[in-house]
Amino acid sequence: MLFFERTHPMYILCLLLMHHLWELVQFWNRKVDQLFVSRKLTVTEQGYSQTQREALAVFWAVKRLHRYLFGKKVTIVTDHEALKFIYHPEKSLARSSAAMVQRWSIALSAYDYTVQHRSAKQIQRVDYISRQSLQDKPINTSDCLLVQPLPVTRSDLIRETRRYLGCILSAIRKGWNANLKRRFPIYFLKRDELSTTPDGILCLNDRVVITPSLRKSVFEDLHSGHLGVEKMKSLVRLTCWWPEINADICRTANNCEKCHQLKNHPSKWGPWSVSSEAWQRIHADCCGPFLGKYYALVVNDSFSKWPEVFFTTSPNYDFTKQALRKVFSREGVSMVLVTDNGSNFAADAVTTWLNGIGCKHLFTAPRHPCSNGQAENFVGTLKTLLIL
Repeated sequence: MLFFERTHPMYILCLLLMHHLWELVQFWNRKVDQLFVSRKLTVTEQGYSQTQREALAVFWAVKRLHRYLFGKKVTIVTDHEALKFIYHPEKSLARSSAAMVQRWSIALSAYDYTVQHRSAKQIQRVDYISRQSLQDKPINTSDCLLVQPLPVTRSDLIRETRRYLGCILSAIRKGWNANLKRRFPIYFLKRDELSTTPDGILCLNDRVVITPSLRKSVFEDLHSGHLGVEKMKSLVRLTCWWPEINADICRTANNCEKCHQLKNHPSKWGPWSVSSEAWQRIHADCCGPFLGKYYALVVNDSFSKWPEVFFTTSPNYDFTKQALRKVFSREGVSMVLVTDNGSNFAADAVTTWLNGIGCKHLFTAPRHPCSNGQAENFVGTLKTLLIL
């Protein structure tokens, strides 16, 4: 097989072999295989007619190999001659055709392809595989229950399950009586999900039920990496179960000193300090456009909540500087100005001017608008008033 090369002409062999879709991409001028993909038909797809299954093989192959085929001239080779007319690139499909085949034909119209028929005898390797296909054997589910490793052996599970939960094994086979309902209420509520293996292991769906005597060893293995509550729960969902297992996981993690040391401790955000006088700290923000061209600069005092709004069609740094100058000329220069990182606020001309007049300019964290919540809240109020 070779690596993919877009310069060589490509051929796709699309065939239906028993209950499998079989696709082979080739460099035909060099007769070298490049890529092989296949999948098994679902139970529903196995009920399709022969032509529909052959059409599905072509559709699935093209969509599966989209990254290699899109925008490139491709020849689709099939041993089903009817597909030459179903997927004809220049002719529409008859309205009497099945709806799903029509959808497939429309979807393939996005690709540059031609369909070529070739008898199965001319594709010798495919002809052999179609005749020698192996029959699928039913899977013995009891052999697939313990795929995920557990810190206990199968013999331990069988022995302890018979010792502690033998009556539940009997109830699954013979039925639940009133005494068992009172003794094991949680197991009774999940009785429709419980099952047993031939050798006597109790399972909840595909998870092994762990008895009280084995839970300590399972917990020690589960908690050995100190991965945290959520990670432990995700691992447990794949392997084992017992009543109140989530509560046991939370209790263990909360009482573990190493878990607390390894736990992420996000920084706590505190509120802005309360201003002692009017116009000591102001919050500003820019919003718009309104009516397609107007923008608004909002200035809000943190003490009195008094707002100032300035409208413009060009919200640049020069307009921002002039608007703040008007506010400071009426109310006095504020000690602190809080804004976001907009270009009209972060411009050198604005920051230099603010430093020159003794106003400290604070920027909020990027993508964290609640840091400038007072201005943001008034922006919402302003938009509501303008709509009304």
